[in-house]
Amino acid sequence: MTEVLGHFGFPPDAVAKSAVALAVVLWVSRRRATRAWRNITAVRSVWWIRSLALLAALASIGYFYFYLRGGPRIIDATYYWLQAKTFAKGHVTLPLLYPSAALRGRFLYFNSVSSRLSVLFPPGYAAILALGMVLKVPAFVGPCIAACLVFVTAALARRIFNDYRVTLVAALLSTLCVALRYHTADTLSHGLASLLFALSVWGALGTSRRDLVVSGLCAGWLLATRPISALALFVVVALVIRIRPRKRWGIFAAALLPGVAAWIFYQQVTTGSWLNSTQLAYYAVSDGPPGCFRYGFGHGIGCHFEHGRYVASRLPNGYTFLPALIVSAVRLRWHLLDVLNFEPLFVVVILAAKGVGRNRAAQPLIWAPVLLFLAYVPFYFDGNFPGGGARLLADGLPFEHVLVSSWLVQRSRLIPVLALSLLGFGLHGAFEHQQLQHREGGHPMFDPRAVSAAGISRGLILVDTDHGFAIGHEPGEHDALHGTVIARIHNDAHDWVLWHNLGFPPLYRYLYGVQQNEARPQLAALNLTQPSKFRFEAEAEWPVLELHDGWAIPGYPPTACVSNHRALIVHPSGRRPSITIALPVPQTGHYRVGVGWVMYDNTSTTLTAALGRNTWQMMATGSRFQCGAYFGPSIELVAGEQPLQLQLGLSTLGIDWVELIPAP
Repeated sequence: MTEVLGHFGFPPDAVAKSAVALAVVLWVSRRRATRAWRNITAVRSVWWIRSLALLAALASIGYFYFYLRGGPRIIDATYYWLQAKTFAKGHVTLPLLYPSAALRGRFLYFNSVSSRLSVLFPPGYAAILALGMVLKVPAFVGPCIAACLVFVTAALARRIFNDYRVTLVAALLSTLCVALRYHTADTLSHGLASLLFALSVWGALGTSRRDLVVSGLCAGWLLATRPISALALFVVVALVIRIRPRKRWGIFAAALLPGVAAWIFYQQVTTGSWLNSTQLAYYAVSDGPPGCFRYGFGHGIGCHFEHGRYVASRLPNGYTFLPALIVSAVRLRWHLLDVLNFEPLFVVVILAAKGVGRNRAAQPLIWAPVLLFLAYVPFYFDGNFPGGGARLLADGLPFEHVLVSSWLVQRSRLIPVLALSLLGFGLHGAFEHQQLQHREGGHPMFDPRAVSAAGISRGLILVDTDHGFAIGHEPGEHDALHGTVIARIHNDAHDWVLWHNLGFPPLYRYLYGVQQNEARPQLAALNLTQPSKFRFEAEAEWPVLELHDGWAIPGYPPTACVSNHRALIVHPSGRRPSITIALPVPQTGHYRVGVGWVMYDNTSTTLTAALGRNTWQMMATGSRFQCGAYFGPSIELVAGEQPLQLQLGLSTLGIDWVELIPAP
């Protein structure tokens, strides 16, 4: 029942207690509060809205430091952070280290043709966040978006209803929306997407050329930020065209160009194709089955690595009608909490929508959230999480706030609804935000202050979490002898090759206990010795450089013979499955190349290895979860990363490691 209804109980923290106290005061003194409200609206001062915008910004700052503990927390947020740092340093893609596995990993797409490494997200939000990076205030980008959201929500209400009371209530609801406080605190794109969506519709409802330019610019940048949300926006704008057919929509189309150009330019640089999405290119080599991340319906949708448990429970047979219905219902259920901080209050949204049914100017307030909901129905992952709520539907919140504000003003129900909203957060919704606060150790997984406190000003620091790497790594700063370099740890020869390539700087490991309730970072010195043979864990080369007729993901074979307890599991999906991984060669010379595997089937399979002009075959045999290895003849290899292609049979096989043994 908790998964359906959420948590209820005594206010869990100071913020929740304050909300409950304010709710009680409003309810007890509701008559005085109503009179005070009438006096406020009688003044019609713009300073009220400005004050609310400032309050929203301060609340988002407070959320950043109180609930998020001063840094990005969700995996997506940490990689937007890394993408923004890359842009701020003047790069489109990340400058590489050698070996590239020191950087490559989750949410990073490596183009093996151009040797470019890029974050998988579209560039729109990261480009805005990069401005904060340049100004050394990235944590204040979200609060600035929060303040702008209040202004734009108020402007949208004024343009549609031309009533100061509705305008002020809409601004107030935006300020008190805790879901928006999260989305303008953590470094996710949804707060910016909400702002762009609302501002674009505001411009489309206007009459001047400036309005159309603003609408087009925002719609184009939304396309470069969240393309599926942009699809819903384009339909809304088209419906507005139907209402106001005399507009010069060529101006709107021209204003789209900067955002469209940014989107397709990023795709071309990262994937080598103008029309190939970086996200789709990433999932094509990092997850499976093939086509698992596509937009639409059918069998084979649902990625087994990124969303494995979710896919197994929600759509084991593909994304067909019933799973789509369930996923959309779950997404809507969380959205009920987001709008007014308490699910039962969503009835106000329904009543408000019914009340403006004949007001043509107010129709976009209904179209926007409905079309946004429909646009995400073909996407199999609901995207919900505690604190963030139904984040894929967050773009529609400003429209629902304007819609509700008109009903509250007409029915004079503002004070009771505000009291219930605050009470709902304090006794119910706050538990979701506290769960976000305490998840995964309760802190950002990399804290530069911990490095400074340890007295480390130079050296190589290896981290073992994706979040920590994304937060800590500084693109292009690769001089570990005079500064610090943050890279991934693999506990194999990758680490020694990286250390050697950087000139043997001081070496540390950054320890963060993800499973702890209150993880505290620790830095420990590492001592590596030159290995007599270089063993590279195959799972460290995930995502693979290339694959054909199959898919490859890291896994944990249930056997003690697998080194580091992990292997790269290759699943065939065609007649000639093969993968290509990077093999770091420390220095030019002769080596014997060994491949270790773990059986996943009881049948033997032929394994063909190709390295440059050298090709050799081996037979992988044994019972299920039995390990084996084969070492080829001595061959000469040139220093640097070499592509090693492994062609497999039609049986699932785990590649455990690849080893280089120096030979005379």
